[in-house]
Amino acid sequence: MSIIHYLNNMKNENELTTLSSQKKIVTSYDIFTDGSEIKHSTTHKTLAVGWSYVIHKNRDHYYEYTDCIRDIQIGNNQRAELMALYKALQKMLLIIDEPSQINIYTDSEYSLKSLTIWCHNWKNNGWKTANKKPVKHRDLIEESMSYMNNLKSKGCSLSILHVKAHTEKKDYISLGNSQADRLAQLSAKRMLKE
Repeated sequence: MSIIHYLNNMKNENELTTLSSQKKIVTSYDIFTDGSEIKHSTTHKTLAVGWSYVIHKNRDHYYEYTDCIRDIQIGNNQRAELMALYKALQKMLLIIDEPSQINIYTDSEYSLKSLTIWCHNWKNNGWKTANKKPVKHRDLIEESMSYMNNLKSKGCSLSILHVKAHTEKKDYISLGNSQADRLAQLSAKRMLKE
């Protein structure tokens, strides 16, 4: 049976949400996700949106992927952050072949809460917000929830952790977040050149 824990570590301001499983964990994956939005300097209109994820297996670099959201009418930083999480979860479903610990690190509080807290209320309210408006990015949130449940059914323990962005620290988590940030920015910049 799964238990959702929402802990707020005041010392380093990390937020942790854990879906835990009772099966034996053999392998650990750390996934760093990020989104990047480039806006026009005066009109603030979205010009490009990129996202990325970086996967480490047992703390060794394993895989990375980056892309952009080509439809800038629906693309923004929140969607890019969610897209990175969605695509990372999708990739994990393809590579997981044993019970594993999966730690996903995001600097997006919106993404973290969308996938761990708010989604349950939204689903119960027919995918409407408290203001009775349709939930933005519902497609990515619903699919990500499904992927998380599928990973759990494979015996995985899944944690989504909030990390501070742009700390310039040299610890493992900060470096992973920085790498995902750099790749997301590069993807958005490439989109500008297309």
